[in-house]
Amino acid sequence: MTTSGTVSFSVTRDDIILKALTDLGVVAEGETPNAYQTSKAATNLNMLVKAWQGQADGSPGLKVWSRKRGSLVLDPTKSVYSLGPTSTDRWASNLTRTTITANCAAGATAIPITSTVGLTNGDQFGVLLQNGQIYWTTATFSGSTATIPSPGLPSPAIANGFVYDYTSLQIQPLEIVTGSLVDSSNTKIPLQRLTVQTLEGLPTNMDPNTASDPLAYYYERQLGNGMLYLNTYPADLSKYLHFVFLSPIQDFNEATDTPDYPQNWYLALASGLTVISGPTFQRPVTQDMKDIAAMALTIAKNQDPETSQLFFQPEGDPPFFGSEE
Repeated sequence: MTTSGTVSFSVTRDDIILKALTDLGVVAEGETPNAYQTSKAATNLNMLVKAWQGQADGSPGLKVWSRKRGSLVLDPTKSVYSLGPTSTDRWASNLTRTTITANCAAGATAIPITSTVGLTNGDQFGVLLQNGQIYWTTATFSGSTATIPSPGLPSPAIANGFVYDYTSLQIQPLEIVTGSLVDSSNTKIPLQRLTVQTLEGLPTNMDPNTASDPLAYYYERQLGNGMLYLNTYPADLSKYLHFVFLSPIQDFNEATDTPDYPQNWYLALASGLTVISGPTFQRPVTQDMKDIAAMALTIAKNQDPETSQLFFQPEGDPPFFGSEE
């Protein structure tokens, strides 16, 4: 007996649609859906995957495959930032921070840096100036030098000061899972997640002149870009924020698009599409169809349970560290 040796099974958008419409009897064996049927089923499928993104389906694994990382370069004039692909803030998908290796005078266009590994010509390039501000421009890279356009730096930058580089903005988070403040030695200081009640209790007249390190945040997903609220204006721009977040699930746009879900979700997608497409095509949805859909979703959403520590602490006693679950 010989196994295949492969684990790469996949399906396309139209494979899922064909199974759902065949199970409903909309198309007969050997037939393919027409353009109208495909369009209506594709709309239903996209609605389904959007309904199931994030934690909406109760997945205890928090959809680990949809976790992404993003970094935010701070601005001394802001305690509120927009996070998303059209943001005017420095919400980066691939932030790199390195150091200047020699003093640079005002007007300098050649910036010597420790490393150009991973940096791409035309990237957004920020130089932390001696006055504590960041000068943003674009750069090209050769050897260990970043070259910026004239008129160059508006004021001096000193050796061992930081520069930031990124290529593109990150997508809007559905939900931020965890966040941290990254200091000059790359130590991560965990951020506290605020509730909206706590956020609204903060002073509305926070003074940028009494800035400090932000140590708490509140995130609100909105249309377009999400909004990130910090507990203070930032004081030290050599530090930045790093977040782990849940990303939106990608759309099905083309017939050959594969799901932005792992393999254990394929049956849930197809059977879920069967159930929600019954009314669309005026076909009865049987109890067997509903049972299969419910079973498939239950299996899928429990596939990646979160590993965490349980802490048992009777009142008045010191913490007892329980088993992992």
